Amino acid sequence: MKIRLFDVFDNSLIIKRILIFVFGLIAYYRFNIANKTTVKGSKILKGLPKGNVLFVSNHQTYFADVTAMYQVFCSAKWGVYDRINMPFYVLNPKTNIYFIAAMETMKAGLIPKLFSYVGSVSIKRTWRSKGKDVDRGVDPKDIDKIFKAMKSGLDYGHFSRMGGPESQGSKKLIDYQPSWKEVSEYWTNILTKLTFIVKSDENHSKSASDSIANSIRSICNAQLGHIIIPFIEEISIYKKNDWDEGLKGLKYSLLFPSCIFR
Repeated sequence: MKIRLFDVFDNSLIIKRILIFVFGLIAYYRFNIANKTTVKGSKILKGLPKGNVLFVSNHQTYFADVTAMYQVFCSAKWGVYDRINMPFYVLNPKTNIYFIAAMETMKAGLIPKLFSYVGSVSIKRTWRSKGKDVDRGVDPKDIDKIFKAMKSGLDYGHFSRMGGPESQGSKKLIDYQPSWKEVSEYWTNILTKLTFIVKSDENHSKSASDSIANSIRSICNAQLGHIIIPFIEEISIYKKNDWDEGLKGLKYSLLFPSCIFR
């Protein structure tokens, strides 16, 4: 077994472990003593693959949501679920976790730079820079970094609605249960964009098609197979029926009774 000393971005895993340990102890106090944190649903982590996993958050706090998720992931590594009140899990933390953050934020001071070393995938905002509104396209290098992080392990991204970034506020958050129509539109929008990348961007075509292939079972398991089938056909035609990953994903999904095509 090969021992890794650096992560995919050439950061020392030894230094990362030390930083996660220090920040983890501080976070333990914040989440368990100064405040009481309730964790639900973390047992789903048991069945996730080692790579190409993305967690999405409605970003309402600075660093707190990412720190809390680190605690959950590290705790799950030790087989402890739905609680983060046993600090021994920071002694051997999970190091292949990355979070997407604004490059401008992660360079603003010593603490953000240390957080960045732990696992930041720092990208340029497309709508704001140095306190001013801007309108610029996505940097292709940022896309490469995100794909690189996802292939290595878990990736934790902040969520922005299509109309713009979320606003900071003190309003009580209520879990939103989307309708089937909204879920369908959400996946259709993502698959449309990924399919466009497959057909128009040679540099990221394979990464985009792999992302779709890896999502086939999950989408079918959510009884949304009818949404992804047209995209599978479109990509297969574009690749002249030479897309083994997509075919394997489709065959694999058919092995499970829960993968229903509506």
